[in-house]
Order: sequence, then structure tokens, then C-alpha cells
Amino acid sequence: ALYPNLVPSTLNKQWSLTIYNACSTPYTLKIMTWVTGFVAPLTVVYQAWTYWVFRQRISAERIPPRIVTRLRIVQCHRHKGGDRNRPVTADVLRDAGGET
Repeated sequence: ALYPNLVPSTLNKQWSLTIYNACSTPYTLKIMTWVTGFVAPLTVVYQAWTYWVFRQRISAERIPPRIVTRLRIVQCHRHKGGDRNRPVTADVLRDAGGET
């Protein structure tokens, strides 16, 4: 049993972390309890909201045609030797017949 040491020091016993010198002050613990009590429910509500918003699967039929066309132009441009690290400019889309 290590009690009260949490992390015992092999060099000097006085350098060990104990439950007494490793804990925060009561004031800090009180503030963090209030902060956690406020932020944790917000996090749960946000997760529930994002789940609700993105609950439906996306199928190819639900993607508007102009977005599909733009994606195909970008894929074609990059496949034909376009720089993968540079974004596709409006000129490339215009030259390929896509909308900008």
C-alpha cells in the first residue's frame, strides 16, 4: 500500500507526491465543481443537438447536382496532375464548365 503517497520518489522521500500536497485548495475545488456542473449539461445538450441535426444518412440522391458536378471537376483536375495541396481555383472550374 502506498498511502498516503500517490507517486513515490526514488531519490528523496520528501519529493514524493502525497494526497495532501497533490490536491487543490478547497476554493479551487469549489469553483471547478460549479464550472463542471454548468459545462457538463451544456456538453450533453450540444451532443444531443448535433446527433439530432445529423441523424439522417446522406445518399447520392440528396446531393444537389451542381455540387456533384463541382466534385467531379475537382477530382478530374487532381487526377490529371493538378497540385493536390493547392485549392482548385474558380478558373479551373470555369474552364471545365462548372459553376463558380
